[in-house]
Amino acid sequence: MNPWGALRDQGELTLVFAAMADAGRYYHHHRAIVLADDLTQAQRRCTLAHELVHAERGDISCCSDWHANKQERRVDQLAARRLIGLDQLIDALLWGDDERELAEVLWVDVETVRARLSGLTEVEKQIIEERLWAAERLLP
Repeated sequence: MNPWGALRDQGELTLVFAAMADAGRYYHHHRAIVLADDLTQAQRRCTLAHELVHAERGDISCCSDWHANKQERRVDQLAARRLIGLDQLIDALLWGDDERELAEVLWVDVETVRARLSGLTEVEKQIIEERLWAAERLLP
């Protein structure tokens, strides 16, 4: 997924860069996404993808911390899945399993790598295991 293209496709969303404590925030009533102006390119990409998921879902403020945390975890995983396809993840895992290395190879931040890995389905885990095992058998 290219979050910049997805933003353009949304049309009615406004994107603003500003000094802020959070990496980003979606404002439902204003149909606006605000990104911190000091993020790296990978962080901007990941944060924009995250906030776009909030916008697509129509998320609003939650009534409790428990609900807010649950919503954030789900949005993290959906954004990570969009940014990191299974084949891309497998290719990166062939190079190594360090989260920082994976983030660099996948052009995302470490939090997005963690979200993608924690959200793997059982089927995806099986596919990864089989592909990594097959690749290892091909090594001299």
